[in-house]
Parts: sequence; structure tokens; C-alpha cells
Amino acid sequence: MNLKINVETMGDNEGINTNDISLSLSLLYHLFYQEPNTALIERIVASGMLGLWKSLVQEGQPIIDADLQNERALEQMQADHLALFVGIGMPLAPPWGSVYLSEENLLMQSSTYAWMAHLDQAKLRFNAAEQQPHDHIGLMLSALAQWWHKYQIAKLTGGDAAYYQRALRVTLEQHLLPWLPRFYHHLSQHAQTPLYRLCGKVMMYLIDMIIKEIGAQPRVVTLYY
Repeated sequence: MNLKINVETMGDNEGINTNDISLSLSLLYHLFYQEPNTALIERIVASGMLGLWKSLVQEGQPIIDADLQNERALEQMQADHLALFVGIGMPLAPPWGSVYLSEENLLMQSSTYAWMAHLDQAKLRFNAAEQQPHDHIGLMLSALAQWWHKYQIAKLTGGDAAYYQRALRVTLEQHLLPWLPRFYHHLSQHAQTPLYRLCGKVMMYLIDMIIKEIGAQPRVVTLYY
């Protein structure tokens, strides 16, 4: 499935492994879900993922690890996060699925509760310090990271890989893919910092890899934002 990314900007899959995918999704969860701070940036730099991310999407705009630890750069990333995902009124790239899937663009709508029911059925709980609707893009990426990791472990150990594959497929087909391209459009249009522009590209790249692995197809829905 083509998630509306210019394939000419993409690299191949060499150099990325299943652990890289899980870790990358987890880091993206933090970057989308919480305001970036020094500890988070240091964790990202220490992970070594930035170089991999840039190679995967052939990012032409340089992002130097040392620059991410610059106080001014951190302030710019915090301002970008605020405008994109929090906003005064509606954020520039609303991170909640129900905004796109409900005609009134409201939080905690039927799509949110359907996603929460899926989480309950799969026995997945979030222990996030900040309370957000469960259909926040960051939390959904965190769920994907956990199920992807367990799916890969199950394949290696003879576990119930089909169970985790189904969790991944339902997450993508029913709950995330219907609105993800629209979210990515807003993110790519409005992100002001190289880091968040890179995050959007990497997110779509990783999701496309998982789609190809498990053969997911999104349901067709009407989007309202």
C-alpha cells in the first residue's frame, strides 16, 4: 500500500531490523506524545536512531546530533510540538483519530471507544503520566511497537504469532490507517523543525514496512478534517 510518500525519497530496508522498528516506534511515541525535553533528546541521540532514520528516508536536510542538545534548538522543538499537537484551540496536526473520523471533529467519539475496546480485548494497558484520549497517535504507535516486538519474538520461539499479527492488522486496518495519511499531511505541511519533519517521514516508512509484512489493508472511511 502506498501511504502517499514520494517513493523517490525512500531508501531500502538494509540496515534496519525488527528491534530497530520497535525502538523507532517507541521513540516516535515519546516525540509525539510529550513535549520534548533534554532527557528525551539525550535518549534519542544515545539510541543511535537518528542516523538510521535519515538514511532510511534519505533526509536531505541535515540534523546533527549536537544541534539537538542546543538550548535554542530545544525551544524550537518544544514550540513546534505545542503548535502541532497541543495548540490553542485546534492544533495544526491533530493527533487524535476521532478528530478526523467524527463529523464534529471532537475528542472521545465512537472511533475512540472502538479502539479502546480493541486494547481491552488484546489486554494492553497504557501507564502514561499525561492523560490523553487513547486514540492519540503516540499511544497508537506505542501499541504497534509492543505488538510488533511480541510478534517477532513469537515467530522466533514458536509462540502464537498469529495472535499478535491479528492485533497489528486490526490496529492498522480498523483504527490507524483510515486517518494516518491525513495526519501525516498536516504534520508535513506545518512542522517547522527538521526533527518533526523527519519524524513524519520515518513514521510512514515504518508503517509501510509493517503493512507489507502482515498484508494489512485499510478500511475506506469519510474523513472530516
